[in-house]
Amino acid sequence: MAESKISTEVQSFLTIFIVCLITPLIAGGSIALAADYAGEVIISESPTDTNGFQWNGGTQGNCITTSLSGTPSTPSPSSTVSSYADVNYTSLSYPILNGSTSGSFSCHQDASNPFILNLPSDTFINNESHSRFIYQWVSSSGCTSSCSTDIYDRGWDFTWSLNINNTTVMEYESYQKGYIEYGSNVRPFWKIDHQIKPIDYNNIQRQMAKCEDSCIFQLLFSDVQEGSISSSESDFSKAPWMVTGNHKTVSYGLSEFTADLVLTVTPYILGIIFLIVALASTPFWNPVMGSMTKMTKQGGLV
Repeated sequence: MAESKISTEVQSFLTIFIVCLITPLIAGGSIALAADYAGEVIISESPTDTNGFQWNGGTQGNCITTSLSGTPSTPSPSSTVSSYADVNYTSLSYPILNGSTSGSFSCHQDASNPFILNLPSDTFINNESHSRFIYQWVSSSGCTSSCSTDIYDRGWDFTWSLNINNTTVMEYESYQKGYIEYGSNVRPFWKIDHQIKPIDYNNIQRQMAKCEDSCIFQLLFSDVQEGSISSSESDFSKAPWMVTGNHKTVSYGLSEFTADLVLTVTPYILGIIFLIVALASTPFWNPVMGSMTKMTKQGGLV
């Protein structure tokens, strides 16, 4: 007597399960798999010959000094390379008032008046598969390893956003604190390491398609809140817009070969699953499964 086929109820369940759950997961997850397994390559990295970092004067929060007043000026774009801990940065002066760098800066700021940092013109490249954006800042001064590093950890809360031609393409909150130690030298250090989400990528590409080779990239800091620190301690934890510091950006993209391989293979996986479901609805299912079971018992598959 022939074995009965897989039951109609099981067939219906498998079909609904595949169509409603597995198919979207595999189809929609192909890009995520590509991002996870493809690996990343550097698309753009500063400093370059035309570094282009520049504080955008006139919008630097409510910056004042103890001896000067007025609107902060815009320093010229910097192309000065500074190396620290075997990493190259662009050295950038803070905005100055009335042509002078004397006086002690004190900055307070709100969301309507952000600190704006102009980025290099090649921060992002049109039609590239950008997957990650990194911004690093290290102070141009610090202290020796014998100093108390606790003063570096008061922290800063702020919202950062990336603008392309005055249009915000991504905006996130961040908390930065800490230091980097190299030899006997200790300096305040920040690092924003952002994995670009699909909505970020779409926004970036949409804006870059409009401006093409004339895109202006800016990093905005707003809602800045300084952490607390004892009045008896010296303050080495100045933010990038308050001191001369070193800046660096890196943008990554997916390795095209591996990404294409992942995206090519996943549809075949989906096809095999559909083939199994289709086979389960035919008289061939039980003979095939019977043969598989027999081979397993005989040690053919184990």
